[in-house]
Amino acid sequence: MYIRIYPSRNNTIFKRASGGQAEVLGTVNTGKNPISEITDGNTQSAFLMNFDISGIKSRLQAFSGWTCNLKLWDAGTIFEPTITLKTVDLLYFNDEFTEGDGFSYIGTKALSQASNWTDRVTGTPWTQPTYFDTLTIDTKQLNDANEDLLFTGLESSIDLNQTLNLGLRISTNTLSDQTFTKFIYTRQTRTVFKPFLEFFIPDEVIDQRVNVIAGSTSNIFLLNSTGSDFVGTLTVEIKNAAGDIIETPTVINPSVGVNYVAITPAIGLANTTLFDVWSIDGTPIAKNLIQVKSPNQVTGPNLDNLFFYPTTSYLHQSIRKNDIVTFNVTSEIRGKGSVVMDGYEYRITSTNNFEIQPWSAVSFYDNKLFFNIDTSYYYAPLEYEVFIRLKQGASIKTSAMSYKFKLVTDEPTHMQSLAANPYSSRDAGFKPNKYQ
Repeated sequence: MYIRIYPSRNNTIFKRASGGQAEVLGTVNTGKNPISEITDGNTQSAFLMNFDISGIKSRLQAFSGWTCNLKLWDAGTIFEPTITLKTVDLLYFNDEFTEGDGFSYIGTKALSQASNWTDRVTGTPWTQPTYFDTLTIDTKQLNDANEDLLFTGLESSIDLNQTLNLGLRISTNTLSDQTFTKFIYTRQTRTVFKPFLEFFIPDEVIDQRVNVIAGSTSNIFLLNSTGSDFVGTLTVEIKNAAGDIIETPTVINPSVGVNYVAITPAIGLANTTLFDVWSIDGTPIAKNLIQVKSPNQVTGPNLDNLFFYPTTSYLHQSIRKNDIVTFNVTSEIRGKGSVVMDGYEYRITSTNNFEIQPWSAVSFYDNKLFFNIDTSYYYAPLEYEVFIRLKQGASIKTSAMSYKFKLVTDEPTHMQSLAANPYSSRDAGFKPNKYQ
């Protein structure tokens, strides 16, 4: 599963070497500004973000191998005069902080309130060491003035039992009259360009029994249709057609109700039939067929006239925000009927091509192709399009038949067609001006 988490709080804290009294003291709050200013020169600053991952914590704990990235969207850069592109640090810190109600960075509208450069909450200073001396997760050299930022591999730095706060700053502050400011969209933006953590959780069910190759390892699954774990001790025996036990692999239970074994049939078992016999406390509950193929195959499957497309059980094209929707993939060859296999992937974009779900594997079990999407992080009331492709060896085929739906919600939404456009919104939106 793929899911995004947006910040629950964010704020840009800063302190100037010269300027208004509150700016020099570092007491200005900018928590409600849609743009963060990461600055070098006359100003030191840091963009702070808090992410609440409690809703997916149990799923992350259930699966090993999940990965996490941070995406930040560019909102412009100021050079005065043109100077060398800077490096930026991504930091991890534990201090709780309030977001505040401030907006303006400068002038009479600037609000002195926590959090700010000196205090994390009202009357409570930042602890030592602060975000300046805390763990640096990554350092990135800016490649151009309007670069979006992607920090990958954050899973090794995330403690699921600790507050998840991240900070962004210029790596080395150089006190001077020259100005370098990198602008980043915050969670307050009225566009689709909110910062987000993206989690890739390897919870796909890909039952490979229809494509078991002698000498290669394949995963064979058994799911509990109730959605809960089986009660009792689950075991499995791999038997040949005569009933002889070939092996008794260890059952792996990666998540609730999901079980699988990894088998590697010997080369001598090529072109034979095996059975996986599952038992609870010694009593058989399921027996399924495994057709072992030879690793030496001169011709592949004939997929001429293959067509495939996504479907749902919805009777209309509207899906309510926060629904977790199951999609099925229909895969058929004209004149021959249904053809199911692994290798299918899906991707979802808004209809103006803003990606909300990158290419991910379609699950395959019990001769069915399916996947689930969590719409909690989708933007309403935008329209979305679901694409399906098949990867077979070096070949990739994307279906011309897609599924379109509109996300609806009862809650107020700031989204508009212009703001949702990933190309025009940034051109028509914020124009950086240091005097604003």
